[in-house]
Amino acid sequence: MFQLFKSLYNKRFKKLTLVLWVNTNPDKTETYGFRPIRLFRYFVISILFTVFLFGAILYFTPLGSLLFSKQDRLLRHAVNNVSERVYALQDSLALRDLQLMNIRDVLLNAVDTTFETGSSTYYEPLQSPGTFSLSLAADLPEFQSLSNIDIIYASSYGGSLQFPAMFPLNGTVTRSFDAGSRHYGIDIAAPLNSYIRAVADGAVIQAGWAVDFGYSLSVQHSDGYVSVYKHNGSIYKVKGDMVLQGDIIGKVGNTGFMSSGPHLHFELWRDGVPQNPARFFNNL
Repeated sequence: MFQLFKSLYNKRFKKLTLVLWVNTNPDKTETYGFRPIRLFRYFVISILFTVFLFGAILYFTPLGSLLFSKQDRLLRHAVNNVSERVYALQDSLALRDLQLMNIRDVLLNAVDTTFETGSSTYYEPLQSPGTFSLSLAADLPEFQSLSNIDIIYASSYGGSLQFPAMFPLNGTVTRSFDAGSRHYGIDIAAPLNSYIRAVADGAVIQAGWAVDFGYSLSVQHSDGYVSVYKHNGSIYKVKGDMVLQGDIIGKVGNTGFMSSGPHLHFELWRDGVPQNPARFFNNL
């Protein structure tokens, strides 16, 4: 067979005659004229066409992914991992957006701070355990190397809130928490310009003026708690300030469209959910 192809190659430009006959009937023959060069051309074209057809099948059909499935499996696995992380981040962002919308609704749009005079109880702030502990710590030798900022940060974010919390001011509770009527806090009547104090250590995350609520201020505490103070006559803190429990943060006023008398509207939130302050103060 090799000699045949070699002979055809050597005579590739010559015209040859191919004679075919059956051994049992040599008188019956068939003859075909051809040039070997054409035969070689047809053979090369057939190979190229076969390769092209096979490549097209691999490229345009799922057959290619079956033949090279290992690399595709690794790629799909990586894509699935990225997709799962993206979905997890989307869920976290959606939850965070919901919490922020709840807080924004209370700070800007809620209709829950109308000052009413009804059944009332007078309260005074308790001595702050946190402040007392800090004053003792300042006198201990092992705490002398700490700066005031270190103490504030450690106190604000080093542990859980202590309850019962410190009441924000001397005053009379005139309206209680009522989520059904969207009153997400308590109203505390007090003389004009009475001092308002932070109920716990934390950082100021909002301080400013709103048409409905006048001067308002929000403090972020540990464990996801946020305390909100509305209708202040004035505020002494700005966004980013650190406060300790018992620090004066403002004065009682009658500011805002929804205020009808000198009082403080106080709210307490945790992870975007309004909390009943009665659970966190004594005798409420």
